Amino acid sequence: MCTSENPLVLVHQNVRRIIRLISKIEELQELISSDKIYPHTLCFSEYHMTRNDVHSVGLEKYVLASSLSRSIFQKGGVCIYVHNYVCFNHLDFSNYCTDKILEICAVQIETTEKQMIVIRVYRSQPGDFNNFLRLLDMAFMSLNKPPMQILICGDFNVDYLSRCNHKQKLSLLLGAYTMMHTVDFPTKFQNGHSSAIDSIFLDKSRMQSYVIFPLSNALSDHEAQCTILINFFLETKAKNSKYKINLKSD
Repeated sequence: MCTSENPLVLVHQNVRRIIRLISKIEELQELISSDKIYPHTLCFSEYHMTRNDVHSVGLEKYVLASSLSRSIFQKGGVCIYVHNYVCFNHLDFSNYCTDKILEICAVQIETTEKQMIVIRVYRSQPGDFNNFLRLLDMAFMSLNKPPMQILICGDFNVDYLSRCNHKQKLSLLLGAYTMMHTVDFPTKFQNGHSSAIDSIFLDKSRMQSYVIFPLSNALSDHEAQCTILINFFLETKAKNSKYKINLKSD
């Protein structure tokens, strides 16, 4: 079970039509539990639901902590589920969101010694990349970073297994915030081609002890990634009366 004695565990995946594949999500939860991973945070993108619909989808033992559904176009979207007794606060990044360019949501998770910000990002491949970088930069500048630890995960539609200009630009931007790319394995398989368009960035100078590995499942054509932060232990609802939840819609 998830307790404050366990290191922080995060799983993220591009799920594509989460509402039509809810049984697959339950299978994913069973798979994770059988492997004794017990994630504290589940981050999804491309769930293809409206703001009202995503709030109607319940995952056992988890609460919807933050979400962003498209305001004009269909599909897309990002959301973060947090285990139901983890202490967290919702962070509002809606000012930096534009359909198909930057879809972003975030939560602040309380650990025993530090505060951790988890950011979930989705960028549609046709979206303007320079505008994406500009909005992402603005979102980072809005954070009071020195006392915070930040982990950003998502489907950036930037293949880190290939050499491309977008990869260099994204790494340069996040490197300015001491955020480093960590996923060195394929995350999507399609038509005989493999790519690493799903990524996890973290501050390696502050998070030196971590493990990242793929979690294969039939939820979508994107592999899930699991991150274990060895030195981050959680404040839980049972131990901290400051447990807060703000389900303000993005």
